[in-house]
Amino acid sequence: NAVFQLNSNSAFRPFVDFTSSDTENVDFAMSDLLKENEYTVLYFWFTECGPCRKFNREMKYNYAILQAKGIEVIGVNVDDSRAKWQKSSAQDDIEWRNLYVGDNSGLETKYGVRGFPFKILFDKNLEPVNVEVKSVEDVMVWANNQ
Repeated sequence: NAVFQLNSNSAFRPFVDFTSSDTENVDFAMSDLLKENEYTVLYFWFTECGPCRKFNREMKYNYAILQAKGIEVIGVNVDDSRAKWQKSSAQDDIEWRNLYVGDNSGLETKYGVRGFPFKILFDKNLEPVNVEVKSVEDVMVWANNQ
């Protein structure tokens, strides 16, 4: 069983809006995407990150279940090139929204990224949900308790 580490809300950075593009080069404002869903797992990742790629593979098998529970998943890639991101995204067969910001966006600092993949759960009001997500299993357990 997954154990949640509940932290004070101060441990979670507030939402910071940004615009990023998908594999079709369409731009999206993150605030618009989060408002479309009851909850959204926003996670930052990059190609050379082994745990990130593992998270992608595990999410692939659980994504439909999470969607059915009103939880969307959005990957935000910080690779140093779109080509690298597109190749790894195809290899991991990512079905959820997968956006690219590159390695100079400054978002890691704004969100207090402490390691990768870095995951934050937000509600549709752009508020961070006070639960630490370490794995896909954590998200599944949390979703089952809602």
